[in-house]
Amino acid sequence: MAPVIEQIPGARPCELGEGAFWNAADQSLWWVDIRGKTLFKHDPQSGRLHNWTMSEWITRAIPFGT
Repeated sequence: MAPVIEQIPGARPCELGEGAFWNAADQSLWWVDIRGKTLFKHDPQSGRLHNWTMSEWITRAIPFGT
């Protein structure tokens, strides 16, 4: 079961945030900022927030592998 995440420390507002999903395989929350061209990953266990800037708009992320 995914944890309830009400706020992510260090996260900035997205221009157009979409596609949030819980990835059970790595126990993390993923989402994209379409207009901001950024992919985000939040690990609630460690509290770390990762982000990757893309050269073009990204509309969603899909996990692969297990």
